[in-house]
Amino acid sequence: MTDAQRAWQAEFMDLWWRRQRAQWDVWARGADRDLNTFDADLHRFCRGHAAQIDTEPGRAGEVWRRRAARILVDASPRVAECRNWIDRALFVDDSRRDVAAIRSRVLELMSLRDAAAGEHGHRSYPALVFWNEELSCHTVRRAFTRLVEEQAEERRQAQKSLGLRSLPDWYSLLGEIGPTPGQFEVVPAAHAVLERTGLDSALGGVHLEAEPGRAAGFVLDCGPHDIRLSLRESPAPALVFHELGHAVGRALNRDADILRLLPTSTDEAFGEGFELIAEATPEFEAIYGGASGAARRAHRVEGVLENARLVASFNFEMKLWEDQSAPEDLYRNCYSEMDIDVGDETLWPLDSFRSLDPVYVHNYILGRLVGAATLTFLQDHVSREPSPLWGQWLTHNFYADGAKTPLVDKAARLGALDPFLREA
Repeated sequence: MTDAQRAWQAEFMDLWWRRQRAQWDVWARGADRDLNTFDADLHRFCRGHAAQIDTEPGRAGEVWRRRAARILVDASPRVAECRNWIDRALFVDDSRRDVAAIRSRVLELMSLRDAAAGEHGHRSYPALVFWNEELSCHTVRRAFTRLVEEQAEERRQAQKSLGLRSLPDWYSLLGEIGPTPGQFEVVPAAHAVLERTGLDSALGGVHLEAEPGRAAGFVLDCGPHDIRLSLRESPAPALVFHELGHAVGRALNRDADILRLLPTSTDEAFGEGFELIAEATPEFEAIYGGASGAARRAHRVEGVLENARLVASFNFEMKLWEDQSAPEDLYRNCYSEMDIDVGDETLWPLDSFRSLDPVYVHNYILGRLVGAATLTFLQDHVSREPSPLWGQWLTHNFYADGAKTPLVDKAARLGALDPFLREA
């Protein structure tokens, strides 16, 4: 790499980390930061350095072009202003939390994103996102159709036994179906599971906070060695290990600059996968004591039910991108396909997956598919019981090469267990 290349790439990364730190202030502290300024700087950078980005060679160049294309849309002035208005309404300024106003803004944001994506040669905004993620929407749809069919009877039985019908029930009751963990302290539990799997060195690069916040839990890269994990007080163990998976995957990424910016599909595979791995350790049993078996069974039921809800959410979003004329009808109909009554159908705009995290929700299910296959691979081909050998395999095959390897290629390392093989 030449000195000139190092200079412009370092400039971009500095802009990116500064925006991430500002976003941390909003989500973790409820601070009122002007994110439009940071987005404008990123947008100007990508426009001004288009020639260098277009000619950057190798895998890094390919990632640069995909990430820059997304930034040119999502950080474009009108898109950024609209998105950041919604961000403040949801996390900072309750006076803006008027459903009708947010609804109008969400629909405006979708229109702006689609138009901006078209200006940069993409058929639609979802098409841009899937291209950026190196995924096929067709593959995702096929995988979800198969999953829904395979789990249909199990889902119906679970809904019947739990009396789950409405979406409000989903949120209020689903977390209560399993046993309550015993004495659970976040940091010691995280250390114990990471030590069991040989990944404890990762925590040295992670700043972890467990305190009141506007978001339940999230991880942000705020610098090359500044990974921050925020959790609400007294979080559920599953949430802790999910977010820890994000942090571990980023902390053990040995690449630099643009290859540190993980695609969301890879990032969620790390989160969902580590959640399943943690559940397989003796430390999980220590958290739940004699109720660990019941906790695992409950988590299985939760996973089946959540798959149904997330598929409904994905189907709603994809149809909404095609036709925004009657969102409430689409919302009700897509969820009813999973026997879910949405209740107040006017509340759909308050879901961040319609605005702040667009074309994202499918990553959780893909992450579970890859995560479940990874756990089976580790047990069958690395060591039957959790051990540091698991961490060595995960680091070498999943974490170390960051964005250098797309998720579908990482999954190919699972051999016959690769969930994408069934989509060939």
